[in-house]
Amino acid sequence: MMTKKILIIGTIFLIVLSFGFINCNNIDVDESGNPCDGADSIYKAKCNELNSWLDQRLVEWKPAEYKPMNFCVYHVYASDNMFVKSNADFDIKMLDAIEGVNPDTVVLYIRPGGYFSQKERYDALINRIRDDGKKLFIGARFDDVNMDFNGYGNALENYTKNIIALIKPDYYGIVLEPMTMEQKYNFDATDEQWVALVDRIAKLSKQLSPATKTVADGHKEELNFLQMASALASVDIIAFNIYETQGIYSEYSGYLGNGDVVGNSIDFANSKGKETWMLETWTSANIGAFQTSMSTKEFMKPIDAKWVRVLTYYAQRHNMNAIVPFYTGKFVYYGTDPNELLSAINAGSRTPVFYAYKSIIEEVRKNMGK
Repeated sequence: MMTKKILIIGTIFLIVLSFGFINCNNIDVDESGNPCDGADSIYKAKCNELNSWLDQRLVEWKPAEYKPMNFCVYHVYASDNMFVKSNADFDIKMLDAIEGVNPDTVVLYIRPGGYFSQKERYDALINRIRDDGKKLFIGARFDDVNMDFNGYGNALENYTKNIIALIKPDYYGIVLEPMTMEQKYNFDATDEQWVALVDRIAKLSKQLSPATKTVADGHKEELNFLQMASALASVDIIAFNIYETQGIYSEYSGYLGNGDVVGNSIDFANSKGKETWMLETWTSANIGAFQTSMSTKEFMKPIDAKWVRVLTYYAQRHNMNAIVPFYTGKFVYYGTDPNELLSAINAGSRTPVFYAYKSIIEEVRKNMGK
């Protein structure tokens, strides 16, 4: 995800704002027609561009046969700073909702402050995830404190010793978007420094929790870091955060370069024997007022649904091992009111993107190798 994401998800209101509103019960998604016909003029050009791009890739990228994948869900309300703004009852209700797509893995971004201040609550959620037969991914996140790069490294070391060694998750996201961390904590570091830090922490993780797979993650502007990290024997998984269409198709030309530059980096990591994951993905990162406002509109509902299918096709094209849609709150609710979110959860509401993801999971599992 792009570097300003941290600022966007700083409050529960803004997270909920990114969801828009729909209340549809037990219906599948209709991906036909042009959802942009009803878009306001300010959004129509962008909507038509995105919808046309998705429709083209739904045809061009559909695999002749599917390869096995690890389908994941991100528990957004039990992650990062959202956890302390929620409660144990909602933890489980939201887990039940996102597990409705029958995922393989549940992803949590855990802050030490949240974990140790409400350890019993977090442990109950983690135990429930495991009891449900799901694998557990933990991504390292930290509280809003001042620290430089060395301080960040020390925090990661303590995180590994105190959280990863204790919980022993299936997957450990050591560094998630270095540039985002630099933005948040107001320091600068080179790719070489980040890669050395990942290597040091990954080796420590292997000592403390040998079965846990180690992960280095980045967004589209961090491809050099990800390629360098692909050479580390201590790292099992190279993960890519993919928002918007730039840099993921052959006709692309822009600030990232020319062509499928992201795919080239994925292929490179694969060539080094790494698993490759799409650790975060959505139609946009909701950076700025225009994207955030557009994400709540009616016409975005079928477009979000198309996105999860097309990006699954993209993952298949590049032999990726896993995919994780990011804004999973949208599986149940599009809107701005936390009370309506709770009502949607209690009513069992599900949205088109929920059904689209559930459908592609079922399709892949049914047709693998056929």
